[in-house]
Order: sequence, then structure tokens, then C-alpha cells
Amino acid sequence: MVSAVGEVRNGQVRLHASLAVDDGRVVGGHVRRATVRRHFARVYLLPTAE
Repeated sequence: MVSAVGEVRNGQVRLHASLAVDDGRVVGGHVRRATVRRHFARVYLLPTAE
């Protein structure tokens, strides 16, 4: 994973990610499903006025 940006809204996670693949390309889009084997995340939660 090169980068990911998202939000948690009404208990639902919405995530957009950029991923490096084996041939050197980078692909990106909405993450609909994922299996996490090893991970590290730095998460910043910011309050919003809704």
C-alpha cells in the first residue's frame, strides 16, 4: 500500500487506496473488501461539525 485516505461515517469505513503491484505500476480506487495479514497504520481522527 502506497497510501490510503478514508473516513468512518455511521459505522461504515470508506477507504481510497493506492497500491503498488509486482510489475512496478501503481493502481488506486475504492477498497471494497480486504484481507489484512500484516499492517501498520498511523491514524488521525479529526472531529467534524455535522
